[in-house]
Amino acid sequence: MGAAGPSRLGNIMKSGQATVTGGPIAKISEEESLMFKRSWLVPALAVFLTTSAAFATLTPDEQKCQKQVGSQGGVFLKKALAAIEKCHNDISAGRLPLGTDCLAEPKTAAKITSYANKLKYRVTNKCTTAIVAGLAFGGQCNGVSTVQDLATCLIQTHEDQVNAWVNAAYATNTVLNADQKTCQKYAARAGLSFATKQHRILRSCKDRVSKGILPPATDCRAYSAVPITQAYGKLAANIAANCPDSTTATLAFGVPCAGAASGTALATCLLRSHGDGDEDMILVEYGIGSGGAALAEPITDTADCVGGPLSRCRVGDYLLKNDKIHVDLLKMPHHGSARNVAREFFEQVTADHYVISADGRFDNPDLEMLKMLTEARGAAEYTVYLTNKVPDVKTFFDTDLPKGRKYKVVVREDGKPSVRVAVGG
Repeated sequence: MGAAGPSRLGNIMKSGQATVTGGPIAKISEEESLMFKRSWLVPALAVFLTTSAAFATLTPDEQKCQKQVGSQGGVFLKKALAAIEKCHNDISAGRLPLGTDCLAEPKTAAKITSYANKLKYRVTNKCTTAIVAGLAFGGQCNGVSTVQDLATCLIQTHEDQVNAWVNAAYATNTVLNADQKTCQKYAARAGLSFATKQHRILRSCKDRVSKGILPPATDCRAYSAVPITQAYGKLAANIAANCPDSTTATLAFGVPCAGAASGTALATCLLRSHGDGDEDMILVEYGIGSGGAALAEPITDTADCVGGPLSRCRVGDYLLKNDKIHVDLLKMPHHGSARNVAREFFEQVTADHYVISADGRFDNPDLEMLKMLTEARGAAEYTVYLTNKVPDVKTFFDTDLPKGRKYKVVVREDGKPSVRVAVGG
């Protein structure tokens, strides 16, 4: 199981509807990104988008299938992660040999196989190929056409995510002392607990959208912000309490937490990486992420395509030569987190307007993400829109703009419900 790559496509707008792409940059030809030509209002807590009929209330059978996919995806994440964490804790305690491959360790491997089989059985029990064909799934599962393919994709993507989480929490290849074992165990357990709780909270919101109880454009992350923030705060305090700085500094952690040397830094990194990874799985399961944007739809009219000498447009597909695309407006994925983009993304997907919907919580937007953007665009002219004032972000722009940059920054005014973005001329 290899962890999924770091590059994720953001939310890219098209006239009259929103498009969201969640897969690797290499899949840009499959997960379409188009322009739109009208003014757009970006509220402070969410970008409310116009969705197509394909994302309206689901039929009862579609609701049952979608709910089962989300439910079983969450169950698999929880149980598989717990099983692998137990294996690593046994290694740290000396109950298993150093260097044990927990994915191949017989007892752990048997558990993972059992969980995968249960996911497959329960999904195929509620979903049929005909139902799957009428639903939209995201990430690497976008475009699956049969229920068997869906089950296989769910298992693979969720296994990859579990593996990424484990690699972040366990990188010390030695038997640990009592304090080190306590820190590592509680930190990993807190990450598991946060991902599980957030998944359950976001899934509940998504299921309410599927039933028509909540509007199709509901931003479930904003809608569920209070319980998610409460869970984050409680678990961050738990990690800090069990991981004194003197102990944390003696442990090794993997990407993206390598170098975490204090309990607070470890808590921030692990919980953010678990939260971001869980949102990636919500995207896979529900076809749209925790925000309110809809998945991309295939081109049906080539008149909608971006023109120009680099354009190559086909019905059912959208691709620009040299893997580059330019759009009017791009909403940064995951509230501007650096864990969902790479500099190459901003080199391949350029925009006139970038919208960042974040308020500083969980360190979003990431300064590293802003650095990727401004370095990739160089002296290009574009505008960055912020839905909230964040002091560290202001400091970044104040320092970066004198470097020959030509971009502009627009921040939502105090007392205003939104920031207005006029695009397309």
